Amino acid sequence: MGCGYGDMVAAVFEAGGSVLGIDHDFDIVKAANDRMTERFQLGPAIFQMGIEDLSRTIPYDIIICFSVLPYLLDKDKVLHWINDYSTTALLEVQYLGDGPGMVRDDILMQELLMLIFDSATPIGKTLVDYRNKWRTIWLCE
Repeated sequence: MGCGYGDMVAAVFEAGGSVLGIDHDFDIVKAANDRMTERFQLGPAIFQMGIEDLSRTIPYDIIICFSVLPYLLDKDKVLHWINDYSTTALLEVQYLGDGPGMVRDDILMQELLMLIFDSATPIGKTLVDYRNKWRTIWLCE
């Protein structure tokens, strides 16, 4: 969800996974699909779609959603959809001071995620070099 240019989509596909990517930006989706075609003869598909427009009701093993939540108008709806239709979710979360970061820190984020998921565990961090900001990766089940 919010797969951008498809780097993670390609990595999952190369590892043998069945994968579907979505992003709301038409130009990025076109570029991502061009990259997939160049890299793989029959590669994964990336679709142009707003995350908040998801209505698909088939289950997924894993949903990955990195650095997208603060941009959504209805974060709760999307998080509930993720919980309803995945066994596991990996969410990378931006905090206040990092773009449109939505919460202050890990403590508050865990409290919010626990309102929706049975468990929410921080499993790592990513660094946004140009902002010198760390983002937390959450494993939610």
